[in-house]
Amino acid sequence: MKRGKRVRPELPAEYILLVTPHVNKRTGEKVTLIALRTVTEFTNFRYELVVQPTLDGRTLTLLIQGLRAPELTLPAMGPAEYHLERTDIEGKYEIVVSKHNKMFDAYTVRVSPAEVKVETIPEKRFSDIVTRIEDW
Repeated sequence: MKRGKRVRPELPAEYILLVTPHVNKRTGEKVTLIALRTVTEFTNFRYELVVQPTLDGRTLTLLIQGLRAPELTLPAMGPAEYHLERTDIEGKYEIVVSKHNKMFDAYTVRVSPAEVKVETIPEKRFSDIVTRIEDW
């Protein structure tokens, strides 16, 4: 029997990155919301995604360090999430999502007070990017 070439299955994204204009509900200030969440939903707890953000010029690096159990031990279902609000991001930026400094995805976005436009997306990636809260 003739064997064909083995096709590597395309793995789905592990993380979803959200970059969008937002209004802080507490202060009413216009900010850029940068959020990261796992695609996997956890059944016992809503874990926190531990991320170390670093802004160096026009490059924002989000270094994923792992998961943290929630402070409240009430059972809840859902993905692990991380949220960051910045008032100083406007214009063209590179956002790098990095896993343990081994793998990374680099996105180029143009941020304005009204919208965020994605300019470049890496070809092979472990994350996806969206610019509307409804798509997140």
